[in-house]
Amino acid sequence: MHLKRLQWIASGIILMAALSPLYGHASSLQIQLTDSRGKAAAGIGVVVETSTPESLPAIAPQAIIDQHREQFVPRVTIVQRGTEVSFPNTDRVQHHVYSFSMAKQFELALYRGNEHPPVTFDHDGIAVLGCNIHDHMIGYVLIVDSSHFGFSDSNGKLVLDNLPNESVKVTVWHPDLEAEFGPISRTVVIAPGKNTADIRLDRKWQGTQETSLSWNDY
Repeated sequence: MHLKRLQWIASGIILMAALSPLYGHASSLQIQLTDSRGKAAAGIGVVVETSTPESLPAIAPQAIIDQHREQFVPRVTIVQRGTEVSFPNTDRVQHHVYSFSMAKQFELALYRGNEHPPVTFDHDGIAVLGCNIHDHMIGYVLIVDSSHFGFSDSNGKLVLDNLPNESVKVTVWHPDLEAEFGPISRTVVIAPGKNTADIRLDRKWQGTQETSLSWNDY
């Protein structure tokens, strides 16, 4: 009886291994972005949404938006809902960071360094950042209900791994894209292995690759 049970367990493991490429989260997607001239479109945000809702991580993700040379760095950030974002000020002058957007409203009173705790971005949407002292400082945070996102590199490419083998929604976004075009979305069917999606913008693009920071940069 014991031997039969071991054989049944072994058969189950073999079956799961055989099916894992079909049902596991082991596929990748390479997105290629080009502009209306066929040139590589760098620095464009890409978000992939799956049909299965994602649960929030047990430990909140973290991100950093610096204030350097009177600019938000990076100027455009994508975070998963629930992410804690720190706003260090490495300038010699003080800043007063705020957002009045519906997605997230907050204020960090006049400061330098790391005087304020992180801000939790807990609702989907776009938060526009500003500084009460320097009107030219504008930043953007896209909050998404997905852990699959990033920015196209200098070749207009982005590879996202660990995607489920199913139909997914690929959305392309950047605040500098003209309003009349809006976000660009495509439905892509992910199959086991490596997949590709070519998306062409309806306009010329002069953007550059966004810079992301970590605490190791300080």
